[in-house]
Amino acid sequence: MSDIINLPWLSHEISITDSRDPGLIGISGKVINETRRTIEVRTRTSEIIIPKDIVTFTINSEREIVGSSVTQRPEDRIGRRWGAGQGGRHRHQCNPKLDCELEHGLVHQSS
Repeated sequence: MSDIINLPWLSHEISITDSRDPGLIGISGKVINETRRTIEVRTRTSEIIIPKDIVTFTINSEREIVGSSVTQRPEDRIGRRWGAGQGGRHRHQCNPKLDCELEHGLVHQSS
C-alpha cells in the first residue's frame, strides 16, 4: 500500500496534532478541498481553511505529516518521490556551494 503522503486526501479524516496557532490543535474532520498552501476541513460544526505551513497533522490516523513539507499542489504531491526523512529522493537546483544533504536532509538523484 502507498504511503498516505502520496495519495489524494479528499474525503479522508484529518487531525491537527500540532500548530504554531494553538487554536488549530485538535481540529479534526473530513478533507473537502486542498490547494498548494491550504487544506479545507469540514468539522461537525463548520468548514475551516487551515494553512499547511503552520500545522502538523495526520490523515486517517497514520503517520504525522509536517504541513510545510507538503506545500505544493495536490496533483504535484501525489506520486512524488520524497527526500530522506520523508521516504525518497528529490530534484531541484541547488547552489553549487550548498551541501544539499546537510542543508535539506535530502539526497540528489543521479541525472
